[in-house]
Amino acid sequence: MKLVEVKFNQDIIDVIEDGKHWVSIKIICKNLGIDFKFQHQKLKSNPAFGARLVKAQTAGGMQEVFCIPFEKLNGWLFSINPNRVNPAIKDKLIKYQEECFEVLYNHFNKKQNYRSRETEVKLLEKESLIQQLKDKNYQLKNKKANLVRALNTLTKEQDQEKISQKEALLINNSLEIIYQVGEMYNGLKKTRDELDERLSRIEIFKQNIERVMLKPRLVGINKNGEKEYVEIPLSKLTK
Repeated sequence: MKLVEVKFNQDIIDVIEDGKHWVSIKIICKNLGIDFKFQHQKLKSNPAFGARLVKAQTAGGMQEVFCIPFEKLNGWLFSINPNRVNPAIKDKLIKYQEECFEVLYNHFNKKQNYRSRETEVKLLEKESLIQQLKDKNYQLKNKKANLVRALNTLTKEQDQEKISQKEALLINNSLEIIYQVGEMYNGLKKTRDELDERLSRIEIFKQNIERVMLKPRLVGINKNGEKEYVEIPLSKLTK
């Protein structure tokens, strides 16, 4: 499997030929100054890109190089948002997106009959659109999951708030009952005191009546021949 170095502006892009063309991901990441590990993980996680390890004869001997099929190159490049990279490399990334595929196409088209450029571009645009739709769908799924979690949390908070309101209402009712019982106790105590006072007055009145209504009773005659009397309450007199 032959390794071909293609010049793009001031950069070198490694392409492996084995009946079809494979573009090295690592060398482009290095040229652009973007994180290879992140791009490697992204391409591996999405089979649509068709990225895989390809053996190639290099200056250091036979090695495995992580590559993407040439026809999927623009799909991958356009999956990188220029607004989310270091501003210093934004223009370079856009240049790669606009020109890299064409430079490689022109280089290898001298040796091999590729599909028409118009057809190639349409396919790449279709793949790019599909990738964008997949990314959008993934984002929507995440938003939906976040929304469900937020709604569950809100429901729990609302349930907790309802429980707290019921507890507060129960406490208020209990305090009201305690207050009413206290008022009843105070009322009963006042009534009892009034009854005690009335009974005391009745007892005094009764004693006064008895003193007024005492009636003398003959009990005998003393030594001097005088009659002796004692005062007996009317209530104790017998007929």
